[in-house]
Amino acid sequence: MFLPVYPSQGSMFVIDISATGKTSESVVDEMLKRGFFIRAASYTTRRYAERYVRTSFAIPKPQVEQFAIEFPHVFES
Repeated sequence: MFLPVYPSQGSMFVIDISATGKTSESVVDEMLKRGFFIRAASYTTRRYAERYVRTSFAIPKPQVEQFAIEFPHVFES
């Protein structure tokens, strides 16, 4: 995984998940189970729908830190 636009001045990150073998929708579903709402790229583009997820970090720092712990676990199975 990597951030194709980094550094960014925004409060959102696009994360390229294309090399993980996971679909963006499955990542969104798994993160929702873990208490985080992120978006699949399919809501903005059909061309790259399975390649990206979008996250927003306009949340308190402890929640960002918890996201950083939980997000990699989605790709372990």
